[in-house]
Amino acid sequence: MELPYRLKIIADAVQEGKELIKRVTPESKGITLLDIGTDHAYLPIYLFKRGYAGRCILADLREGPLNNAKINWEKNVGTVADARQGNGLSVISEGEADIITISGMGGIEIAAIIEAGYSKLKTGQVLIVQPQSKFGIARKSILSHGMAIMSEKLSFEKENITPVILAYLGKDEYVEKAALQNSACHEAVPEDFGYELPLWYFEDESFLPAIEFEKKKNIAIIESINQSKRKHSVKMKEAYRASKQKIDYINENMGSHMKEKVL
Repeated sequence: MELPYRLKIIADAVQEGKELIKRVTPESKGITLLDIGTDHAYLPIYLFKRGYAGRCILADLREGPLNNAKINWEKNVGTVADARQGNGLSVISEGEADIITISGMGGIEIAAIIEAGYSKLKTGQVLIVQPQSKFGIARKSILSHGMAIMSEKLSFEKENITPVILAYLGKDEYVEKAALQNSACHEAVPEDFGYELPLWYFEDESFLPAIEFEKKKNIAIIESINQSKRKHSVKMKEAYRASKQKIDYINENMGSHMKEKVL
């Protein structure tokens, strides 16, 4: 079974998460994966058949997609699927999964899942999310719950650019890393924009497409406001100021080698 590109990026992150768990806790045995929003179960089937996960839990809120997942699992794997209907992390017991993947939904929904189910997480777990929108809200939830963001990759599908975020709930240095990341994002101006476009994006040229997209979007907003008959309204002035601050944030954090490549 071949995966769509966006799911292949998540699969690569699962392998990275598996290696992280083995490195931090070498005594760990096997990996249990929980795939939230599993839909047709393409991702867990791929991971199980390649040995990335020794056990997979398929979870979805809706009965229809979960039935599709069961059928696909049993057809491709040949065993009865561990399929559970429910909302997010409510389908597992505390610490039952080593790696948790959440995709196919927006950042608001992902943040709600983390908030509602945080008590089900334990030290040593990996969380991998791919928000389709509101990326900053997902990052803020991850960091504010003490999970360190260990890596990110961008996924490109048609005209959409979405991040695949790998976070780790650890001790000591990982708690400190999460706190430092959260502080850096929180201090950015305008408020919360550091979560939407975090500082580590400016340290790696692979994130240039996301930076360029955000800058172009805010330039377009400013141009639209300037042409509007209501540009002197309070609402328009606030929108103008916010977009100007976002552009300033981008310009201030761009290294000289990257500035030449963005607009």
